[in-house]
Amino acid sequence: TIEQVISTNLKGTVYCVKAVLPAMIKRNTGVVAAVSSLSGYRGLPRGSVYGGTKAAISNFMEAIRVELWGSGIKVNVCGFS
Repeated sequence: TIEQVISTNLKGTVYCVKAVLPAMIKRNTGVVAAVSSLSGYRGLPRGSVYGGTKAAISNFMEAIRVELWGSGIKVNVCGFS
């Protein structure tokens, strides 16, 4: 269902980052990584909700990267194949 895709892909990523980030900030080191998809950048048939969540993940991770700049924490988003 739509709710399951949003909960798994988007909320799951956000809540996982929220869970680990405080310890990384305290240590001034760490790596946050998430998986996106080509469908987050290019609309694909029957992929509107899935692609929308992946686009949101890419944007979320890009924003986190900017917010954490200079903190010693690396932020990576992958998945373009």
